Amino acid sequence: MLEADKQALRGVLAQQVVALQAKELAYLHASFLSLATTSALLVGFGFTGLALFRPDDLATNYALMQCLHIDYIFDYTRIPEELTKAPSSVGCARYTAESLIDNLWVIGCGLGLSNNLISLFISTVSVITGPGMALRGPEGSMSFSLSET
Repeated sequence: MLEADKQALRGVLAQQVVALQAKELAYLHASFLSLATTSALLVGFGFTGLALFRPDDLATNYALMQCLHIDYIFDYTRIPEELTKAPSSVGCARYTAESLIDNLWVIGCGLGLSNNLISLFISTVSVITGPGMALRGPEGSMSFSLSET
């Protein structure tokens, strides 16, 4: 009689553990789904940010090269009319700042886009394969899948 009560108590305890793990699995599934949705939205913002980027025009590139005294890599057949002489030091500072800001914008958008794509991929794979691994795997796969996430 005592052994039967002990076995019944172990069965109830196992059921409670599985129920708790199922709740934890549902929570992790919802969290990863939310992360995937947010990452997809931010990927869209990153693509939009890169699409809004306008590369410098010919006059800005030529002026920046004149400021940096780089003459050997420019096509002199396409020199803009307004840049027959080198810009002043204030103009050089303006062209350098514009170029720096443009490059930082592209680098920031590219890094944000790539990190969100990685996050989107990992969270999507976890949402798709996690519950299947936990529920249809061998004995102990529920605790393994929860501990690996």
